[in-house]
Amino acid sequence: MTTTPTGYRITLAINRPGGPGGSGDHRAVLAALALGDRWGHDYSPPSRDHGTARELVWSEVHGDPRSSDGS
Repeated sequence: MTTTPTGYRITLAINRPGGPGGSGDHRAVLAALALGDRWGHDYSPPSRDHGTARELVWSEVHGDPRSSDGS
């Protein structure tokens, strides 16, 4: 977690095995991060990372409630 001028940013690296045996928990993490004010996602497929899919997700939450309604 890092601070931003208006709140904070949470960044998570998700490593999961490729194929149908991979964990589905990453969807719950992405859904929780989507609750932020801004978010992003980067994906690298197993073919580029020795058989392991790699994901980096981030979400920013603005601490000032006025930042979400524009006032």
